[in-house]
Amino acid sequence: MDGDMKLRLGRDALLLALLKKEKGSEDAGEAFASARIALEDVPQAEVDAQRVQQRVAIMDFHEAKLLADKGDDAKALEQLLRATRSLNELADAESRTARPAGGAVCDEGKADEALAAFE
Repeated sequence: MDGDMKLRLGRDALLLALLKKEKGSEDAGEAFASARIALEDVPQAEVDAQRVQQRVAIMDFHEAKLLADKGDDAKALEQLLRATRSLNELADAESRTARPAGGAVCDEGKADEALAAFE
């Protein structure tokens, strides 16, 4: 399986975890664990590594909220700090790279729009 396919599977696993969390499913924590495994399996040398890192940070942020809701504040804070650090690094890297004329950024389609709704 190539890197792009693994990235799509990781994205889909993350979307499923986010939907389960939103619906209050009892197995949302397990869905986040599965999504983490799927995203860690993506060979970052074959895909846009920043996109993978962004998805992991999104996952960390939402998983932290789930942990906080369950009363695991220490682990939630650790996850939230990791997500914030990662997103700050990605934002710094983005500000250093030149964008195409007009500031347009490539769009991966509807799945990325769905992810943005959870950010």
